[in-house]
Amino acid sequence: MKLSVFYIFTVLITYESVKALQILAIENIAGKSHWNFLNAVLRSLSDNGHNVTVFTPFPDGNQVNYTEVYIELPAKVSMDAVDTLNTFSKPEVMIPLVMTMTRHFCSIIHEQKDMLEILNSGKSNFDIIITEVASSECASYVAFKLDLPLIYVIPSPMVTYIEHTVLGDVSNPATVSHLMAHHAVPKTFAQRFSNVVLLGFSLFALIYKEMELKKIDPQPYDLVKPIKPSLVFMNTHYITDAPRPLPASVIQVGGVHLKTPRSIPNDILEFIENSPHGVIYFTFGSVISMSTLPDHIQNVFKETLAQVPQRVLWKFEGEMKDKPINVMTSKWFPQRDILMHPNVKLFISHGGISGVYEAVDAGVPVLGFPLFYDQPRNIENLVDAGMGISMDLLSIQKDELLKNILDLTNNEKYMKNAKIASERFKDRPMSPAELVVYWTEYVIRHKGAPHLRSQAFNLTWYQYFLLDFIRSNCNDEHIVCTMKLLVYYILTLLIKYYASVDALQILAIQNIAAKSHWNFMSAVLQALSDNGHNVTVYTPFLAGNRDNYTEVYLELPSRVGLEALESINSLGKATVIIPLGMNMTRYYCNIIHEQKDIREILRSGKSNYDIIITELLSSECSSYVASKLNLPLIYVIPSSMITYMEHTVLGDVSNPSTVSHLLAHHAVPKTFFQRFSNVILLGFSLIALLYKEMELKKVDIQPYDLVKPIKPSLILMNSDLITEGPRPMPPNVIQIGGIHLKTPNRIPN
Repeated sequence: MKLSVFYIFTVLITYESVKALQILAIENIAGKSHWNFLNAVLRSLSDNGHNVTVFTPFPDGNQVNYTEVYIELPAKVSMDAVDTLNTFSKPEVMIPLVMTMTRHFCSIIHEQKDMLEILNSGKSNFDIIITEVASSECASYVAFKLDLPLIYVIPSPMVTYIEHTVLGDVSNPATVSHLMAHHAVPKTFAQRFSNVVLLGFSLFALIYKEMELKKIDPQPYDLVKPIKPSLVFMNTHYITDAPRPLPASVIQVGGVHLKTPRSIPNDILEFIENSPHGVIYFTFGSVISMSTLPDHIQNVFKETLAQVPQRVLWKFEGEMKDKPINVMTSKWFPQRDILMHPNVKLFISHGGISGVYEAVDAGVPVLGFPLFYDQPRNIENLVDAGMGISMDLLSIQKDELLKNILDLTNNEKYMKNAKIASERFKDRPMSPAELVVYWTEYVIRHKGAPHLRSQAFNLTWYQYFLLDFIRSNCNDEHIVCTMKLLVYYILTLLIKYYASVDALQILAIQNIAAKSHWNFMSAVLQALSDNGHNVTVYTPFLAGNRDNYTEVYLELPSRVGLEALESINSLGKATVIIPLGMNMTRYYCNIIHEQKDIREILRSGKSNYDIIITELLSSECSSYVASKLNLPLIYVIPSSMITYMEHTVLGDVSNPSTVSHLLAHHAVPKTFFQRFSNVILLGFSLIALLYKEMELKKVDIQPYDLVKPIKPSLILMNSDLITEGPRPMPPNVIQIGGIHLKTPNRIPN
């Protein structure tokens, strides 16, 4: 742990120092849970020496480097439960309502006295704007007027229906659920179908409502082009939100609001600790008033909870009639502190994202009664993680409720899975607060960081969705040391828990006889062996054994010193290189699997290794050793993403209107011709690869053709957002471009 802290500290202080920033922040939604997230982001910055001025409807006092300006926004709290459920759970109501509310709040904020002075002056001493984005880009107006970089915060998972507007990209609805979907990921045809319909409806509903409001009540912010954010801080983490490709400008800081637990008030603590069977904590948050639940629903809860052996802490406003003897009620409980107590066995919740993180961090199972917005999706993610059960509030039945409570409290799998989720949630190279500070300073260091923004912002909507292509077809047929330290640290974290573990036994295979490929693989392995892990590598490029590092010679045919024109004329053609790559990959796999030591390992089906690291080429035959030994697999890619293998190994496909094919002759497809050729090249390479592999399987079937390929746990890729255009990446793709760079040696005389 001390070494980990040292690495982070070194990384953070090696970069060019940034003077104390002057940050202007605006909380433009009168929702306490929204404010909790933004407030945590701002506290991270002020605690690190930056000066924050924030306009907020929830003032709680100025502090050093932190000044609040009260802004009055209408807020709704303790709402009627059934009315809320019947209204806000409907996308056709919620989406237009949020657009109306967002613009209304923007108008109030822009008319506030202090803000009006700032806007009228057109200048300020601020360096950057931080604000929340809900449904309208009116939130960017202040940044436009002051000509300052903008950071958005999103206190929920990604607001799917503004994703294209804010980020430029659109997630594939076949794999990424809409924010208001009732599933964590769309697994069935019905879920994918409803996901597409919901996305389409929400996009059109939002556009229509904004056009209507602009016509009825035009505002100054309607007359200017919205500023696109340099960054988006999003309240997500891939433990509580299914992994998905994200642009480089989206930084996941889920859990940033979590504070060190404090002492629990004595009366509550005594209640918890004098509960021999543990405690259940029950709340629906600050928005819903529990006392407004219909009597029959309240009675189901009371009668059921009276039958469980646990004591119950129930957040309830006012006096409760017929309160069970094992229940304590209060209009407020210190939720975070309670959930962290080891005697808490279950959390009954509505699925608000803040409470979800508190439950995950504490490792407590959840019984969810999602009400609206992102809550059904949040709870379903916990169900998929094996630490929760979801129920419908309006159709609740006593027998089902009792069964689920007893299952969650008595079946050890739920608590075990909750603890696993907690360990994964906490296992990060940097804390959320450190990420906030680093990336905010990064934006200033790099003058707004325009290089993080998606190429999609340079396209019209019909170009992004390749409609022009379809129409055309229809009509016409210094930081080398820092980089090394950071990579060492990330690599280590990605294959172990924070908890102390023994040195890993790593089996690596260099499966292509190309020196540049080996240079990348060798740097990855050196990072691991230098950090105390034991590496055994089969390689055609021997450099000598050393501590924790053993090489086994692997004879692979190599071509060096090729004739220049011949190489360009053959290997420069996609029609040649893609089938050739498949041939070569399978040929090398066959040689490797027949190597004496490897053959013995494959025959035994067991080993002392913990993980396999090998290069990804054009065939998944590279995964065969991992499959036979039933070990996790890490692929290294010494180039940029191999576009035509992306779907096979990652499950996702990058949009060819914004992401160039590996063999394309352009960095990003800017023109129609480039997008057209990019689509053709991607389509050809996928078909050519598939056809060639089918042909080879028919001619020369191999053992690896008879087993299902292992999918990689991670991919370590030789790329960086400076040398390759920003693109959405799944969380299991780690960019470590430059890992091979060493401290320069003296040049010979």
